[in-house]
Amino acid sequence: MLYLVHGIFFQLQPTLGLGAREGDLVVVVNHDTMYSLFSGIIFTDPESRMLTGQLRDEYGESKLYDIEITDEEFAFTKKYLDRRDLIRYRFRREGGQWVGGYEGTEVLTGTARCHLIEERPEFFQSPAT
Repeated sequence: MLYLVHGIFFQLQPTLGLGAREGDLVVVVNHDTMYSLFSGIIFTDPESRMLTGQLRDEYGESKLYDIEITDEEFAFTKKYLDRRDLIRYRFRREGGQWVGGYEGTEVLTGTARCHLIEERPEFFQSPAT
């Protein structure tokens, strides 16, 4: 099996700002939602016969492990190549997309949505010119 996966994850980020109250400046904490796009590939490893994958987002390249794909659920563990922490993603199918979230010791929690597209092996070969 070969899949393309692309999506977006969201995380609530506290930021500091200045506000005014009764003529005085005060520090306020704002809660802004940041987002990042990701894309990658999931495939069957020829040696282990297990699903594995790779993703790329603005934070770097990552490997995917413990991949589960059913008709209603999609889950994987992501590990960035230059970090030690693991991030677990879990999605449920909602119409034509997958909706869910993630959790990790360094990133805490957030929400995400993605598309998972099964492709034929020919898709990954250069077209004849």
